[in-house]
Amino acid sequence: MTAHELLMLEIERGQQVAGHFPSQEALHRAEMVLCGQMTPDQAFAELDAKFGL
Repeated sequence: MTAHELLMLEIERGQQVAGHFPSQEALHRAEMVLCGQMTPDQAFAELDAKFGL
């Protein structure tokens, strides 16, 4: 398993331990931020657009 895969697994498991069960879309967004393909601000903007926060 690569370091990247381990980080993604850690993110998913951490969310589950906290009682959250992130969707594949949410995990993909986290991966995009982790890889530098999206900034955290861009990810928040996507969430704002989706949920009107």
